Amino acid sequence: LKPSQIQGLNVADVNLDAGIVHVQSRKRLTPIYVSEVTLKYSQRWLAVHKLLGIADCALFVSLHWTTGRSVPRTRMSVRAIHNVLMNKSKSE
Repeated sequence: LKPSQIQGLNVADVNLDAGIVHVQSRKRLTPIYVSEVTLKYSQRWLAVHKLLGIADCALFVSLHWTTGRSVPRTRMSVRAIHNVLMNKSKSE
């Protein structure tokens, strides 16, 4: 997946029962099957998303406030998602 496609994902694009994420490309919606690990982390994140009562339909939303860059509970930037994913992969 391209970073911009990850950033554009909405909660409705994820079907955890089937292990599928629907990604919008230029002309069509493409189903992507995800690994067990990705499915596990997605389930955890969606539970947090629901508990926080985030109204935004974006799948990846910021939980932090940074002066001039990020507003809590709004769609994360591509750079922020990249930083989160890179830090996660380094710790595993």
